[in-house]
Amino acid sequence: MIAGVLAWLLWPKTDWFDGSKMEEFVAVQIPSEDKLPDSGVDAYIDFSNGMQHAYKDTGIKDNLMGIVNKLTKTSEFYSLANEEITPLGRQDSKEIFNRIVSEKSYDNTSAPIEKTLARILKEQRPAFLMTDFEEFTGGRIQLENYAKKYFTDWVKTGKNITFYVMDFVENGKPKHLYFTVFDDYGQRLVKQIDDALEGKHANYTRFQLANNLFPVSRSYETQISDGDAVTYKGGYFKGGNYHDANEVDAVSMIDESGTKQAYRVLEGWIAEFYPSQAESWKQILDNAAMLAEEKLDPQAVKDMKVMPFRHLLSERYFDLTCNSGYVIDEIGLKVYDVTGQYRSQFDENYTGNSSAVPVYDFLRLGKTEVDSPGEFEVLVDFDPKFNGTFSSEEGQTALYRVDIVVKKATPRYELVNQLFAWPGNNSLAESVRNTLQAVNPDDHNSTEPDGKIIYTAYFRVNGK
Repeated sequence: MIAGVLAWLLWPKTDWFDGSKMEEFVAVQIPSEDKLPDSGVDAYIDFSNGMQHAYKDTGIKDNLMGIVNKLTKTSEFYSLANEEITPLGRQDSKEIFNRIVSEKSYDNTSAPIEKTLARILKEQRPAFLMTDFEEFTGGRIQLENYAKKYFTDWVKTGKNITFYVMDFVENGKPKHLYFTVFDDYGQRLVKQIDDALEGKHANYTRFQLANNLFPVSRSYETQISDGDAVTYKGGYFKGGNYHDANEVDAVSMIDESGTKQAYRVLEGWIAEFYPSQAESWKQILDNAAMLAEEKLDPQAVKDMKVMPFRHLLSERYFDLTCNSGYVIDEIGLKVYDVTGQYRSQFDENYTGNSSAVPVYDFLRLGKTEVDSPGEFEVLVDFDPKFNGTFSSEEGQTALYRVDIVVKKATPRYELVNQLFAWPGNNSLAESVRNTLQAVNPDDHNSTEPDGKIIYTAYFRVNGK
């Protein structure tokens, strides 16, 4: 009896995993994008001589009124003129609007645009900047790409810049006016500006500087936290894994019980957790083979009495056109064994490898275009080379991270000159062009393993 107890105590512990800690794990391994404060917006208005010509356009004037009405209650407005950034003080929306459009407000020179960009970067608050981006140095227009540093530093931390570009004429010279929004991944300020401009008459072009805006939607239900359990709209606890006619996963046997050990979207990250109750990946592969479409009764499939297994994961849709600065030419899939990362984080006695280990010949990516142009259903399938076994038995119960990444992205340079240059001044165009080069999401020198991660799924087989 004593010998049996002693043997049990000395036996290596294999139950090292706790699914309820996935959010804590992901918070360390994939830090969320930098977030800006929820409260307060800084609104900077260029009052330098010449800007008044923009408001002779009734459409631009109408757009401006919508912006001022939307931002007045939550924003601190500043005047940019005579090399100074000056608070306008607390005024109602009508007073601020009238001051901006009055020609008497423009007996000034030299709006300090670069100083304002430096301030926005330092303050790390949502900001709205209205200007033509003409920077004067020593009485002359700055023709160097002075804005590039500030644009790049803002975007590299996961935030974004949205330009609303409008055309106007100053003394016979065609120019652009920019409503520029500095925001984070949540795009709360951008949404306010979009709302303010909805239904307005002026034509504008919207352009974003970002390397992380790739919206993802799922046709399955969205979760709502509820204490220790997780409930879903409609009562579902299901992901993009296979489900049969009875809504049961008879292939990968994902735990969909709704507990903190079960499948869930990992809130705060574009990621999901898929824990399997299968004994091994070999069992999952065998289940998939038995439910392959060619092995099922065609009439039963047609009548939806049985559901063939087609993909390990599906019903996940990516809009690859939303990021206006890039054309996403190719996406890819990377798989890592992150068992060591997990164990080193939660087990102080763990002394093994603590790095993510690439895994090959396991899963592969499929991509199917759906009805909307540029929208793709991204599919995850078993690699044909995978036979259900790994190089070591530990691979059966390892924690795997499956990343969908940008493999190739082409900056849309054809838009840059069109939107950001005008006769005699390419400074802003060069700043935008250089920023697109610097923050390209397929940059292999970035902090990501091989380009920007746009979606992650974690898999683990229980093995019991």
